[in-house]
Amino acid sequence: MHPAREPRGDSEPSNRPADLRIEGAEQIILEKQQLNLFTNPNLLRLLKLLAADEYVVYGVVTEYCVRHAALGLLETGKPVTLITGAIQSLNEEEGARTLQAFGMATNSKLLPMR
Repeated sequence: MHPAREPRGDSEPSNRPADLRIEGAEQIILEKQQLNLFTNPNLLRLLKLLAADEYVVYGVVTEYCVRHAALGLLETGKPVTLITGAIQSLNEEEGARTLQAFGMATNSKLLPMR
């Protein structure tokens, strides 16, 4: 895997296991073909290599991609913070349910932007 991106040619699917060489990388881009980033076979290996103490999640759409990322990261057993001022939902009710589910989980924290 190139330090800045996962290579992809016309005949190469992006959801294949990659050579994860991340030393010196300023940015790592991990492509996904489904809503849930955890369907990428490289994610768990990458998280292990990064050995983060905690995770911070933000983005769109709250009730889809953000939900999968936040709840999936919680399954690693590490603390996860969701920046509520840096997420957006398509459906306010579903977005609120996502925040409620996340907020009830152990090791989770909701943090508004300042």
